[in-house]
Amino acid sequence: MTITISKEVQFDAGHRLMNHEGQCANVHGHRYRAILHCEGQLDHVGRVVDFSNLKQSWGGWIQQHWDHAFVYQTGDQLGQAIADAHRDYTTLRKQKTFELPFPPTAEYMACWLLKVAMLLLRDVPGLVPTTVELYETPTSRAIADRAAVDRVFPFPVTSPQFPESLARLLYTNPNPEVK
Repeated sequence: MTITISKEVQFDAGHRLMNHEGQCANVHGHRYRAILHCEGQLDHVGRVVDFSNLKQSWGGWIQQHWDHAFVYQTGDQLGQAIADAHRDYTTLRKQKTFELPFPPTAEYMACWLLKVAMLLLRDVPGLVPTTVELYETPTSRAIADRAAVDRVFPFPVTSPQFPESLARLLYTNPNPEVK
Protein backbone atom coordinates (compact mmCIF):
# COMPACT_ATOMS: atom_id res chain seq x y z
CA MET A 1 0.00 0.00 0.00
CA THR A 2 1.40 3.39 -1.02
CA ILE A 3 0.97 6.25 1.43
CA THR A 4 1.52 9.95 0.73
CA ILE A 5 3.07 12.05 3.47
CA SER A 6 3.77 15.79 3.60
CA LYS A 7 6.25 18.01 5.39
CA GLU A 8 5.83 21.79 5.59
CA VAL A 9 8.67 24.26 6.04
CA GLN A 10 8.21 28.02 6.32
CA PHE A 11 10.87 30.56 5.46
CA ASP A 12 11.30 34.25 4.74
CA ALA A 13 13.12 35.40 1.62
CA GLY A 14 13.48 38.43 -0.58
CA HIS A 15 13.51 38.49 -4.35
CA ARG A 16 12.52 40.49 -7.38
CA LEU A 17 11.50 39.59 -10.91
CA MET A 18 13.72 41.49 -13.36
CA ASN A 19 11.28 41.44 -16.27
CA HIS A 20 8.05 41.81 -14.33
CA GLU A 21 5.72 44.46 -15.67
CA GLY A 22 4.52 45.59 -12.23
CA GLN A 23 5.51 45.91 -8.60
CA CYS A 24 7.33 42.57 -8.43
CA ALA A 25 10.21 44.15 -10.37
CA ASN A 26 11.02 45.87 -7.05
CA VAL A 27 12.93 44.18 -4.27
CA HIS A 28 10.41 42.67 -1.86
CA GLY A 29 9.95 39.64 0.33
CA HIS A 30 7.55 36.91 1.29
CA ARG A 31 6.79 34.51 4.11
CA TYR A 32 6.90 31.30 2.06
CA ARG A 33 5.27 27.99 2.93
CA ALA A 34 6.84 25.01 1.18
CA ILE A 35 5.10 21.65 1.38
CA LEU A 36 6.89 18.53 0.21
CA HIS A 37 4.77 15.48 -0.66
CA CYS A 38 6.41 12.05 -0.76
CA GLU A 39 5.11 8.57 -1.46
CA GLY A 40 6.29 5.32 0.02
CA GLN A 41 5.50 2.08 1.76
CA LEU A 42 5.06 1.70 5.50
CA ASP A 43 8.10 0.43 7.37
CA HIS A 44 8.22 -1.89 10.40
CA VAL A 45 7.31 1.06 12.65
CA GLY A 46 4.23 1.85 10.54
CA ARG A 47 5.52 5.04 8.88
CA VAL A 48 6.85 6.02 5.48
CA VAL A 49 9.77 7.96 6.98
CA ASP A 50 10.41 9.79 10.24
CA PHE A 51 9.21 13.38 9.65
CA SER A 52 12.22 14.72 11.54
CA ASN A 53 14.46 13.33 8.78
CA LEU A 54 12.59 15.39 6.17
CA LYS A 55 12.89 18.43 8.42
CA GLN A 56 16.65 17.90 8.87
CA SER A 57 17.51 17.22 5.24
CA TRP A 58 15.09 19.15 3.02
CA GLY A 59 14.09 21.70 5.66
CA GLY A 60 17.72 22.13 6.64
CA TRP A 61 18.65 22.90 3.03
CA ILE A 62 15.93 25.56 2.87
CA GLN A 63 17.00 27.13 6.16
CA GLN A 64 20.66 27.16 5.15
CA HIS A 65 20.22 28.54 1.63
CA TRP A 66 16.94 30.43 1.34
CA ASP A 67 15.69 31.48 4.79
CA HIS A 68 16.33 35.20 5.25
CA ALA A 69 18.19 35.30 1.94
CA PHE A 70 17.83 37.32 -1.23
CA VAL A 71 17.10 34.91 -4.10
CA TYR A 72 17.92 36.34 -7.51
CA GLN A 73 18.28 35.37 -11.15
CA THR A 74 21.59 35.08 -12.96
CA GLY A 75 22.03 38.33 -14.89
CA ASP A 76 20.09 40.47 -12.41
CA GLN A 77 22.48 43.37 -11.81
CA LEU A 78 20.77 44.42 -8.60
CA GLY A 79 20.86 40.86 -7.28
CA GLN A 80 24.51 40.61 -8.25
CA ALA A 81 25.25 43.89 -6.45
CA ILE A 82 23.70 42.47 -3.27
CA ALA A 83 25.69 39.24 -3.71
CA ASP A 84 28.87 41.24 -4.29
CA ALA A 85 28.20 43.21 -1.09
CA HIS A 86 27.95 39.81 0.61
CA ARG A 87 31.59 39.25 -0.24
CA ASP A 88 32.71 42.78 0.74
CA TYR A 89 32.27 43.08 4.50
CA THR A 90 33.42 46.71 4.54
CA THR A 91 30.56 47.85 2.29
CA LEU A 92 27.60 46.18 3.91
CA ARG A 93 26.85 43.78 6.70
CA LYS A 94 27.16 40.24 5.35
CA GLN A 95 24.13 39.44 3.19
CA LYS A 96 22.80 35.97 2.42
CA THR A 97 22.07 35.48 -1.29
CA PHE A 98 21.22 32.61 -3.61
CA GLU A 99 21.57 32.77 -7.39
CA LEU A 100 19.13 30.84 -9.59
CA PRO A 101 19.57 30.21 -13.33
CA PHE A 102 15.98 31.37 -13.92
CA PRO A 103 13.56 33.94 -12.47
CA PRO A 104 12.82 33.42 -8.76
CA THR A 105 9.09 32.93 -9.32
CA ALA A 106 7.07 30.62 -7.09
CA GLU A 107 6.78 28.26 -10.07
CA TYR A 108 10.52 27.91 -10.65
CA MET A 109 11.33 27.92 -6.95
CA ALA A 110 8.87 25.04 -6.40
CA CYS A 111 10.63 23.07 -9.16
CA TRP A 112 14.00 23.82 -7.58
CA LEU A 113 12.81 22.66 -4.14
CA LEU A 114 11.44 19.42 -5.56
CA LYS A 115 14.75 18.75 -7.35
CA VAL A 116 16.59 19.44 -4.09
CA ALA A 117 14.32 16.93 -2.31
CA MET A 118 14.86 14.37 -5.06
CA LEU A 119 18.63 14.70 -4.67
CA LEU A 120 18.76 14.88 -0.87
CA LEU A 121 16.41 11.96 -0.35
CA ARG A 122 17.65 9.76 -3.19
CA ASP A 123 19.18 7.19 -0.83
CA VAL A 124 16.10 6.73 1.36
CA PRO A 125 14.74 3.32 0.37
CA GLY A 126 11.25 3.46 -1.13
CA LEU A 127 10.73 7.21 -0.56
CA VAL A 128 9.67 9.13 -3.66
CA PRO A 129 9.37 12.94 -3.48
CA THR A 130 6.46 13.67 -5.82
CA THR A 131 5.29 17.25 -5.43
CA VAL A 132 6.19 20.58 -3.87
CA GLU A 133 3.61 23.25 -3.16
CA LEU A 134 5.12 26.69 -2.63
CA TYR A 135 2.89 29.39 -1.18
CA GLU A 136 4.20 32.86 -1.94
CA THR A 137 1.27 34.43 -0.09
CA PRO A 138 -1.52 32.82 1.94
CA THR A 139 -3.69 32.72 -1.19
CA SER A 140 -1.17 32.19 -4.01
CA ARG A 141 0.84 29.05 -4.64
CA ALA A 142 2.67 27.08 -7.30
CA ILE A 143 2.66 23.30 -7.46
CA ALA A 144 5.55 21.44 -9.09
CA ASP A 145 5.51 17.74 -9.87
CA ARG A 146 8.24 15.50 -11.24
CA ALA A 147 7.16 16.14 -14.84
CA ALA A 148 7.61 19.90 -14.31
CA VAL A 149 11.05 19.31 -12.81
CA ASP A 150 12.03 17.23 -15.85
CA ARG A 151 11.03 20.14 -18.10
CA VAL A 152 12.97 22.69 -16.02
CA PHE A 153 16.06 20.45 -15.75
CA PRO A 154 16.04 18.60 -19.12
CA PHE A 155 19.76 17.89 -19.04
CA PRO A 156 21.70 15.24 -17.09
CA VAL A 157 23.50 16.21 -13.92
CA THR A 158 26.84 15.78 -15.70
CA SER A 159 25.91 18.52 -18.19
CA PRO A 160 27.51 21.98 -17.85
CA GLN A 161 23.97 23.42 -17.92
CA PHE A 162 23.04 21.61 -14.71
CA PRO A 163 23.28 24.16 -11.86
CA GLU A 164 26.46 23.62 -9.85
CA SER A 165 24.67 24.32 -6.56
CA LEU A 166 22.39 21.35 -7.26
CA ALA A 167 25.14 19.12 -8.62
CA ARG A 168 27.05 19.49 -5.34
CA LEU A 169 24.17 17.70 -3.59
CA LEU A 170 25.00 14.59 -5.61
CA TYR A 171 28.43 14.32 -4.09
CA THR A 172 27.48 14.84 -0.45
CA ASN A 173 25.32 12.92 1.93
CA PRO A 174 23.89 15.76 4.01
CA ASN A 175 21.92 13.48 6.29
CA PRO A 176 23.52 10.02 6.53
CA GLU A 177 21.22 8.91 9.32
CA VAL A 178 18.05 9.26 7.23
CA LYS A 179 16.35 5.88 7.21
